[in-house]
Amino acid sequence: MIDPNEIPEAEPEQIQAGATVKWKRSLGDFPASAGWVLSYVFINADGKITITTTADGDDHLVNAAATVTAAWSAGRYDWQATAAKDDDRYLIDSGAATVLADFAQAATKDDRSHARKTLAAINAMLEGKATKDQSNYAIEGRSLSRYSWGELIEAKRFYMGLVAMENRKTRNKNGKGHRGKLGVQF
Repeated sequence: MIDPNEIPEAEPEQIQAGATVKWKRSLGDFPASAGWVLSYVFINADGKITITTTADGDDHLVNAAATVTAAWSAGRYDWQATAAKDDDRYLIDSGAATVLADFAQAATKDDRSHARKTLAAINAMLEGKATKDQSNYAIEGRSLSRYSWGELIEAKRFYMGLVAMENRKTRNKNGKGHRGKLGVQF
C-alpha cells in the first residue's frame, strides 16, 4: 500500500502514467535553499520528459500530478539529473525507469503486425463487412476498395503466407517447434 504522506528519497524504477509521482533528493553540495535547482530529463526513442523540482528546505522535491503523468508515454526511459545555479550546471545522477501504461486512460492498442491487419481488412472486404477504415486500408498506396475481386483473392493468399510465417517464427521462439508431419525422405 502506498502512503501518500511518505515521500521516497530516490528516483523510482517504475512510474505509473496517470498517477501522482513524488520523490525528493537531498544534495549536500547543491542545497535548494542556496538557489540550486535540480532538473530531470527522461528520454527514449519516443520522446522526452522534463521535470524541474521545487525547493523543500534544502531538499529538491519532485511532485508530478496525475494530470501531468497521464500524458507520459509508456516505455523504458533513461534519465539524467542535473543541478543548476546561475551559469553552473552539474550532472548529479543518471539511471533508468519504466513508465507503465495507464489502463484507465489508454485507448485500445492494436499490436497486430501489418500482415495481420491487412489480412483482416482483406477478409472484411471479401465478406462485404469492411468498415470505412478497412476499405480505405492501402497496400502500396492503393486502397482496398479499388481492388478487384481477383486482386483481393491474390492479396489474401499472399498475406496468409506472411501470417503463417509469423506463426511459425512465434512457435519456434516459444520452443513449440514445427506442428504436423515433417516430409523428410532418404
